[in-house]
Amino acid sequence: SSMPVLPMGMPGRAAPAGPRGQGDYVDGPRRSFAGGAGLLSTARDYARFLQMLLGGGAVDGVRILSESSLQEMFKPLVEPKTRFFRFGREKMGLAWYLGSYNGERLVHHFGGYVGYHAHISFMPEHKLGVVVLANSDREGSMLIHQIAADVYDTLLHLPGEDYMPTLIERTQKVEAREIAERAKRPPLSGGPLTLSKPLDAYTGT
Repeated sequence: SSMPVLPMGMPGRAAPAGPRGQGDYVDGPRRSFAGGAGLLSTARDYARFLQMLLGGGAVDGVRILSESSLQEMFKPLVEPKTRFFRFGREKMGLAWYLGSYNGERLVHHFGGYVGYHAHISFMPEHKLGVVVLANSDREGSMLIHQIAADVYDTLLHLPGEDYMPTLIERTQKVEAREIAERAKRPPLSGGPLTLSKPLDAYTGT
């Protein structure tokens, strides 16, 4: 299956199919490097996807998924009984965690790769969904979950919790550890590094 890919700065316009079948993203075709993290999309696209799920498989009067497909997706298959950040993960269906947030039922899945991270979640009973994307796999990867939590707290008048001091402390510890690790690395030997191709050949990679 496939879905429209929207180039940056061009909302509402689908990218060409591209020679590798995944679109000409920004300035040329890109090869997907991971099945679970190679999909290029937008917050608007994901929001429409959540509208479809919250609409029972249909959006704008058009059915995308059957009710039986949704039932299979959200049928509990395993019980991890864990937590991520402030979100409970009591059970899991087909790629969706069937959990909770602040006492409310929450269906969600997060993920990312080097350089970006995504939060996608929704509360079926409240017909409310949240999508937050970040071009970061460090500070931003936790900040987006705080933003999503703030959205739920505000719209549903839930008792909130300020996680920012913890997030800042965690970020500082990670940065300090990375600096210490870099200091332990031996200096590069063998003289200055050289490139096998002209610098222009690496532009855009």
